Amino acid sequence: MTEKRFDLIHSMQVKFSKSKRLLYLVSIPLGIAVYVLGVLSIFPIPREHLIVVAIFALLFQIVAFVTRQYALRCMNEGEGIRRMAMIQDGLGKTFTHIELAAAGTCMGKNREPAFLSPYYDSPEQPGWRRLVDITAECAHFTYIVTNIISMVLGAIILTLIVAALAILLFTSQAVETLTTRDIIAKIVTLTITSWAVGDLAAMWMQFRSLSGESKQILAECNGALKVGDVPEHQAMTLFIAYNCAVGQASPLPSWAYKLAQPALNKSWRDSREMDS
Repeated sequence: MTEKRFDLIHSMQVKFSKSKRLLYLVSIPLGIAVYVLGVLSIFPIPREHLIVVAIFALLFQIVAFVTRQYALRCMNEGEGIRRMAMIQDGLGKTFTHIELAAAGTCMGKNREPAFLSPYYDSPEQPGWRRLVDITAECAHFTYIVTNIISMVLGAIILTLIVAALAILLFTSQAVETLTTRDIIAKIVTLTITSWAVGDLAAMWMQFRSLSGESKQILAECNGALKVGDVPEHQAMTLFIAYNCAVGQASPLPSWAYKLAQPALNKSWRDSREMDS
């Protein structure tokens, strides 16, 4: 294992793929389902049906919590492997089987979008300058993709808020049998259940923050590369700064990569030609 390089990129993508499926296909949809059940509770419905709604809302929240925690575990393992991949490619380091096992590396089925080989498009020789160059490339892609994600999430959140207010207004106007106390109780119920989609708002803030930090790191990396030789302390500072920024956000959805990949690859290659 020490003589042959383990495919860290593939292992990283497997971990991220599991994390994304659990988060975006299970946990988040269940959170939205809880929100929808909360909206339904505004309308006058039979007591036995209301009990069923409450039971499903509780079960959905429990499953969403469990899947979110497992998704977080997979994401953390993927982040660790991604850092190893950057070091392996940037500095030419080869990891032992013990280090690979400790990182939770695996070679399962990869469901991530295909990428142009090689994964890192740096012409630099292994060393600190190459590590900074790879960090700049990652920051460039992260900045563009998180911009797209934050705009989409912002539109979704705004739509949900407007829809909830519209339904609440319609209910208070159309249902004449509701007393003021009933209306207040239903407003409170809707407000509480709306926190079920709080994940979307948190993710929106995370991606907006990550976009700004990635842009700043990209500028600092480009500045360091233009000077010439990059000292070890500066390279490690930029490398750690990028990893800390990415580690604070949810895994980037695959659909955003698929949507932005053609333009991303072209813009990065064009910037290479301009610098050369």
